[in-house]
Amino acid sequence: MHRTAAALLLSLTAAVTLTACGGDDEDGSGTTTDQQGKGNGGNTAFCDAVEADNASAAVAYNPVLPGQNVDVDGILDFLKTAGAPDGLEAEQETWVAYLEDKDPEEFAPEPDDVAAAREALFDAQMECR
Repeated sequence: MHRTAAALLLSLTAAVTLTACGGDDEDGSGTTTDQQGKGNGGNTAFCDAVEADNASAAVAYNPVLPGQNVDVDGILDFLKTAGAPDGLEAEQETWVAYLEDKDPEEFAPEPDDVAAAREALFDAQMECR
């Protein structure tokens, strides 16, 4: 009896989880939103780049600390490939300019405008996941 109840509970939990991950058509446009960020306000190309190179995306929008062994050229290549999320073009430009202009030993602390730009881009890439 306990095994049957446990199996039923697990099945129900799995069904609810799968239904929640399936997305919905919130705006009636026929575009569904799922956990991968598809349909997130037109950022599909950006999210495709994030999904295609998760390793680069994982470091591209994080603060760079002095002495940290970071491939800045690799980050810049990823940022240029991914492009800017819709509405965050100025933030992308600020972040790229900051990375291009610094020696790896000079990265911290970030100026407020750079930190705000990087954080907005970080949030956008997290919405793709």
